[in-house]
Amino acid sequence: MSKLDEVIERIRREQHFFKKIDLREGDISSGQINLENHELILNYNPDWLKENSSPQLSSFLSKMNIDDEKILEVLVRDVFYHEIGHRGSRKEKGCPGNVQVLAKSFLDPLYKSTGIEDKASLAYLANSLTDLIDNTILRKVDDDTGLSTMNGFYLFLYEQSKLAGKFNKIYEAYARLSLYLFGTKPAKELIKPALTYDPEVNTAITNFLERTGISSMTTIVQQGSKTVKVKDVERIREYLKDENNWEDIARIYGEEIGKLFDKDMNQQNLFGSGSSDSDSSDSGDNGSESSDSGSSGSDDNGSAQGEDLDEILNKIFGKPQSGSDNNFEYRDGFSDELNRKDTKRDIIRSYFGGSEAGTMPGWMENFEYLENLYELLASDKVFELVMPPTEAKTFPIINIGEKSFDYEENSVSDIVGVGFNGSSLDLLVARYKYEISVKATDGYDDKPDFAFCMLDTSGSMLEPMPEGPPLGDVVNPKGTVQWRYNSRYHVALIGYFIIEQRFKDLGIAGSDLAFANFSESTLCAEGYQDSRRLALSPQRGGTFINLELIEEYVERTNSIILTISDGDIANADIVAQKLLEVNENNYCIHIQIGEPTQFSEYIRQGGVIVKYIKKEDDFYDFLIDITDRFYR
Repeated sequence: MSKLDEVIERIRREQHFFKKIDLREGDISSGQINLENHELILNYNPDWLKENSSPQLSSFLSKMNIDDEKILEVLVRDVFYHEIGHRGSRKEKGCPGNVQVLAKSFLDPLYKSTGIEDKASLAYLANSLTDLIDNTILRKVDDDTGLSTMNGFYLFLYEQSKLAGKFNKIYEAYARLSLYLFGTKPAKELIKPALTYDPEVNTAITNFLERTGISSMTTIVQQGSKTVKVKDVERIREYLKDENNWEDIARIYGEEIGKLFDKDMNQQNLFGSGSSDSDSSDSGDNGSESSDSGSSGSDDNGSAQGEDLDEILNKIFGKPQSGSDNNFEYRDGFSDELNRKDTKRDIIRSYFGGSEAGTMPGWMENFEYLENLYELLASDKVFELVMPPTEAKTFPIINIGEKSFDYEENSVSDIVGVGFNGSSLDLLVARYKYEISVKATDGYDDKPDFAFCMLDTSGSMLEPMPEGPPLGDVVNPKGTVQWRYNSRYHVALIGYFIIEQRFKDLGIAGSDLAFANFSESTLCAEGYQDSRRLALSPQRGGTFINLELIEEYVERTNSIILTISDGDIANADIVAQKLLEVNENNYCIHIQIGEPTQFSEYIRQGGVIVKYIKKEDDFYDFLIDITDRFYR
């Protein structure tokens, strides 16, 4: 084991966070975290001194008493401490500490103050701010405070200055704030050639320090015969450590330092794992499934028939900022967590505290948020309302003894083996059986081959349920067409996502599902992903169903055809006739939200199952009952 390995292993044991440290040779000093196995990969350049030598470097090393052979140890040690500092050490709480705090205390206020939609760019800004706090906490002040001199960080900044020549505006602000908060005079001299002191950068730094109050955190010290006002390092440190201050700090950072950010600039590397993982083929689960094939169309009064489904949905949701891969791309472990569905749902749940009165995490894209929200709400409702019926069944555990098969007393299922009776074969059954009683659910073999759901997305569906609480907050503040909690549409969406969840739990393939969104136009999609995108795209017009566009779905046999509406349909006569016709070879079910209509009564009398719904939970109960009856 090399000296460098020994140092890192000692720190690993002291801090007790990472299970494994993997030292690798690379071009720059950096880290990469894998939280699946609690592994930290530390990259270092063995030729660092040779490639970065200069008079100012020699001066810095001399003033800080760092021998040439210790440079790599200092660099790698501080990268290690830095990564631990983000998660938390035995001495200090980390910044941000966990992904929920990162989302709420940094990403949210930074998004609100900058409006940056691109997640990689937003993460860069958040990473730079958490670095400033993290490194300030890590900076060793005395034997009891901090972990490191942070000389490795200054060497890293110097390395970046050699690569860049001059820092860009946002990076200069990052470097100069680092020097202000925890830097030294030798460190400032080391990176001074890369600083431009651009007036815009000067103003942004001054405003940030003044608005946070950091610039006024001073103390009086005695220097010889003079009293001098200096920065109160400990007070600044305590202010930045306090988690209660982080949202305000992030908001001000976004408003002042965020002005310097340019998405098209060359993003210079932040310390540790604060570099983009965009070149990696594995950017984590972005929380979406592979897109299923879909089709779309409209009636004569709608958009042109044949318009691509993606084009229609992009008009509603807006195009993703980076195609369909607007993900967090940093190698800090947090990015991997933020890209996972379970993390997104946990964060969404934290916004409404278990109720439905919440707001949208601004940094999430519209569809990303809605998909995870309704999956979460549907899952909660299923958990709340479903208790699978069970009955006692007996299962043989041990067969004791054997006897010959009796054609009058035994069945074929009783046979446990074969034996020889003289010169002939003999079928054997157990003489005795030891059985236990187990609760189990029954299943049905004759299941529908296909399911087609048609949802009314007209303007009246944005009204509250006939019975229940009034309309709540807006669900989708980023949406072109917005709706509210407790609206009929909101309830219908939870219901549709319940159906999807039940189907997935039962192993029903996406190819066995289709969806239609009808209002002024009739839009159709197949598969889980395209169907839910369409379900989350209300039209807010009239109510009309184009039978030509749904014909391929309703003309099948042995299918469930489910329609959900809250009023009359403009072309009710021909739609009713079509439902009665296809009901002969399928299972047609209509859910009418509110009072009976001429359409709903006509198809009910013709043999279609019609359920009138006024309360939210009655709607969910009925949908769960449908899936249980047909698929369980």
